[in-house]
Parts: sequence; C-alpha cells; structure tokens
Amino acid sequence: MGSARKRIGVAACALAVALLLRVPAAHSRATPVRVSYPSLSGTQGPVWVAIEAGIFAKHGLAVDFVLIRSGTTGVQALIGGDTQFAAIAGPAVVQARLGGADLLWIATMTNKLVFSVMARPDITRPGDLRGRKMGITRFGSASDFAGQVVLRAWGLQPGKDVTLVQMGGISEILGGLKSRTVDAGVVSVPTNRMAVSQGFHELFNIATLPQEFAFSGVATPRHRATAERALVTAFLKGFVEGIARFKQDRELSVKVLARHLRTNDPKLLVDTWQTYASAEVTERVPIPTEGGIAAVLEGIAASDERARRVRARELIAPEFIRELAQSGFISSLYARSP
Repeated sequence: MGSARKRIGVAACALAVALLLRVPAAHSRATPVRVSYPSLSGTQGPVWVAIEAGIFAKHGLAVDFVLIRSGTTGVQALIGGDTQFAAIAGPAVVQARLGGADLLWIATMTNKLVFSVMARPDITRPGDLRGRKMGITRFGSASDFAGQVVLRAWGLQPGKDVTLVQMGGISEILGGLKSRTVDAGVVSVPTNRMAVSQGFHELFNIATLPQEFAFSGVATPRHRATAERALVTAFLKGFVEGIARFKQDRELSVKVLARHLRTNDPKLLVDTWQTYASAEVTERVPIPTEGGIAAVLEGIAASDERARRVRARELIAPEFIRELAQSGFISSLYARSP
C-alpha cells in the first residue's frame, strides 16, 4: 500500500514537472518577428492592441514592435534584415525602390493623408506661410509628402516660398512650434489635438483631400513575400485581427493608446480612437491599391523624375489580403459587428 502511494506520488511529481517544462517549450515554438514603426501615433493602435491582446501569439508569432524614428530609417533596418516587416508610409517604400531596394507594400491600413497643418496664431491663411518655416518629420516621409502636396495646392513652392524643416518626429514638430523653430507643422492625430490645447490652430485638415494615398500600411522585402509566404500570412492575420479588435473594443483600445502615447487625457484618447477606428480612416480589408501607391509616385515625381518610370503595380502584393478576404477570415472578425 505504502509503496503504491509512493509510486503514485512519484508519478504525480513527474507529471507536474513535465507540464511545467511544456510551458517554455510552447513559447519557444512562437516565431520571433521584429516590426518597426516610425512614430508615436494613433496609427499604430491596431498593432499595439494585437500584441497586448495576444492576437499575434495566437497565430504563432512573438512580435517585437520597435520604434525606429522615420520611415526611411525603418526601411534601412528592413533591408539590412534587422526587421522582417515595417509599419510605415508609402513614400518610404517608393523612395526605397528608387534607391534600388526591392520592397513590397503588402497591406494598406489607411489610404488617405491623415494629417493636419497646425500653425501659430499669427498664421491665419496659407499666404502667411510665404517666407516662413514648416516642420515635417524627415525628407521622404509621409509628412514631407503631405506638406508638399498642400503647399502646391496653395500655390506655394516647397523649399522656395516655404522652408521645410526636418524635426525628427511628430512630437518634435509640436516642440518646434512651441519654441518658434517653425511657424507651422504637419502633424497627425493626436498631436493636432495637443497643439490646439496649447494655443495653436488647424490651418488645414489634409485628410479632407479626396485623393487616395498609401498613408500607412505594411512593407516587407520581395524575397520574404516569395520565400516565406506562411510567415507573411500569419503576420497579416494578426494584423487584420488587430484592426478588428481595435475598431470593436473601445475600452481596451483606449487603455492601450494611453499607455503608448503616454497621456491620460480622456478626450484626446477617445478622439484618437474614434479617428483611427472609423471606416473613413482605417480599412477593414487593408488591401493595397494601385491608386494609393500611384499617388505617392506622382508626388515624388515632382522632384525625382525616376518615379515616373515606376509602375504602381510593381510595388504592391495584394494577394495576401485578398486571400484572407476571400477565405472569409476577415468577415468572420466582424460577424457580431454592425
């Protein structure tokens, strides 16, 4: 009897040890993936949510979401193999192609320019910017492109009538406004709301422009899209599920935004969530479009003739998102959503 109990006890201990040993083994099976993003913005909300809600882990990935200031620098990390994907804007992908890198745009989360031109109180109309300075993140970035688009629409020549100043990041543009380093700046949500609370005003909402534009999405090298299709599909499954969770779970999304944007301002956080959760800004089916990349090429061609020789369809890989949509995977994420 005693020996039987002893054997049972030993077996139970062995089972407990085995179960404990299985936990790290399960984690070790998750594929590590590094993804860069260029700035602290509500644009990153769906990926932050996907990570914190365990969505990527569910698809077998251990995602490390790394802040690398500016899309241009993020592209360099992608080309060098330091990251597998980049959550960046279309201009960085096009500029990389013009520089000889073979990247593919595999998802478009936002297909319009979601920026505002914020200005000091004495700048009351576009003409007041003549001879002044306007802040952008970096040359070649989405904010640079947006700034150039709106200046030309106002009949002002970038670099001649208005000096574009590289500030490094979106928050640094607001800092430049406060220090009077720049007179206006191209910023995204929620920095535009922060600017208003600090005495600046919105000179123009660039998001009201009707044109398509590959504002935010995901890029990866062509060789990865070809040779590692299972990895790309798994990442995009987590990405689109993160979008769905972000859109439908206000409470979680606002908490995640508060943590990463480092603010507890309830109005600013809710405004940010409402902006990026809206159907007008964030696509349920983030399929890359030729029109979105074509708009980027057209804008860059104004200063770089090489862009006229590139076709938009050469830069996009819509098949991954298309397959997820056709399989019913994406629609299943909104089965209970109106």
